[in-house]
Amino acid sequence: MEQLIHEIRAQANALSFSGVISIFRADEEIFNEGFGFADRTNARKNTTTTKFGTASGTKSFTALAIGKLIDESKLRLETTVHDIFQKDLSWIAPNATIGQLLTHTSGIFDHYDEDLITDFDNFFVDIPWYKLETPTHYLPLFEGKTPKFLPGERFSYSNGGYLFLGIIIEEVTKQLYRDFVITAVFAPAHMSDSGFYAFNDLPQNTANGYKHNGETSIYNLPIRGASDGGAFTTTYDLQKFWNALL
Repeated sequence: MEQLIHEIRAQANALSFSGVISIFRADEEIFNEGFGFADRTNARKNTTTTKFGTASGTKSFTALAIGKLIDESKLRLETTVHDIFQKDLSWIAPNATIGQLLTHTSGIFDHYDEDLITDFDNFFVDIPWYKLETPTHYLPLFEGKTPKFLPGERFSYSNGGYLFLGIIIEEVTKQLYRDFVITAVFAPAHMSDSGFYAFNDLPQNTANGYKHNGETSIYNLPIRGASDGGAFTTTYDLQKFWNALL
């Protein structure tokens, strides 16, 4: 193990890795160490309690929130879009199901289509980032758009699909997406140090995100994370999360 830890440190330093590397055996901590800077300008280092944006790792929280609604018999994998909204929506076929949205096979229009985007560092939408605080705020980006393909026709990784799952969660629960995830997912897993924080009100010990050119990404992201990405969590909270799943 000492040789492995030595190699981890050497590689992390050689690659200028920024983040936390953790090794756990069940609840036993084998290795847990921060590398790089949470704030490069002020030389604030990452620690094992630094909060990091999870990007698309947030999709797993969204899927679990949907699973909670299925457990409560408020949704089924076979539930269709039309079952929920009682009207046809231009951007997704009415017979597309919850199961297809979860597995990226619904064919929904994707506002952030990674098959088409070439410059991820400079991606923008037609709504100011500071107005996007919860999934339902994204609806104008979908209105008038058409599906990418028919439900079940093929697989296509879809940020739009998971954003729409967040909209469905808000429609079914009548709560903000983030409030439901905190109650239904984070609380049972004892993830007390995780949340959907606004970029203009980040808690202490939160890491900044950076683009390839070294600039912070704060002006290239929604003010608050949604159901397709953007939650903040810590190493220990993620460990609690995986332990809760197991």
